[in-house]
Amino acid sequence: AAAGAAAPPAAFPAVPVVGGHSGTTIVPLLSRVDAGLAGDDALVHRIQFAGDEVVQAKQGAGSATLSMAHSAGVFVAKLLEARGGGGGVATTAFVDCDFVAEAWPALPGSEGAAAPHCPFFATEVTVGPEGVTAAKGAAEVLEGLSAGEKEMIAAMLPKLAETEQKGLRFQPAPEERPGKL
Repeated sequence: AAAGAAAPPAAFPAVPVVGGHSGTTIVPLLSRVDAGLAGDDALVHRIQFAGDEVVQAKQGAGSATLSMAHSAGVFVAKLLEARGGGGGVATTAFVDCDFVAEAWPALPGSEGAAAPHCPFFATEVTVGPEGVTAAKGAAEVLEGLSAGEKEMIAAMLPKLAETEQKGLRFQPAPEERPGKL
């Protein structure tokens, strides 16, 4: 570090993130790191829009490609660890699950409303030699979250449903998808 500059912390805490892949569909669970951070709107916004911040820093001449590559590398390392060690490795993934249907009744504003159709959700999972073996259920993920975090999850679900439906329109029909590797 330069003279007089503060050294960065030796290790940054891992912040679990649930939801989607961009903007407000990204819900950082800051209360899992430090309950005092859960209401830090500026930090939440910075996490949600980190990709935009990179594009702005590059003055529109690029994207957060290296960040995405790093995340992919970390995920692949977890898969290889699970494959080599027999499984039981925790990570986060965007998976086909019943999280939203299970969580909806416990979320603010859900009373009397139908749950948004979100077949996919980024959540904490366990991976084994064959891939994802379990996804944390809604009750386990929601337990201990701040009211604000639950509100963020509820508020982002319509946008997540919209982007998922758009993505599914570009997906090949099940019979046209490639088989297992």
